[in-house]
Amino acid sequence: MQFRKQNPELKENSVSTSEPEKVDPRRLLDMHHALCERLRQLTLELREARRQPAVKKWQHKLFGQAAPLSKEELDQLGEEGWELVCHETRPDKPKYHEYIFKRPKREIPDEQPVTHFCVICAARISGG
Repeated sequence: MQFRKQNPELKENSVSTSEPEKVDPRRLLDMHHALCERLRQLTLELREARRQPAVKKWQHKLFGQAAPLSKEELDQLGEEGWELVCHETRPDKPKYHEYIFKRPKREIPDEQPVTHFCVICAARISGG
């Protein structure tokens, strides 16, 4: 649709019975480059959309121990991407500490990358 807005001389569903109109090859090349650039933009948008899952999935780590975690232990878990969600002590075991951590689940994309190679532009456009 955008192409037709930029090129109003092209009529939709028009069939010409006369001789074809002569078109400047440089203009055709410019139009081709514009289409390749739009394809590149759409490919990048597709790549970005694949990176953002519709629903975030989480990994959880649950454990308990007799002593509270030290600052160094908490820092190490933070470096590994774990976020403390809950820390409790139970009334029947006041010195026993229970922890729940979470971090985003790392998923490996299963889709094949999108690739377009334009012979005219001599450019490869990849996404994935």
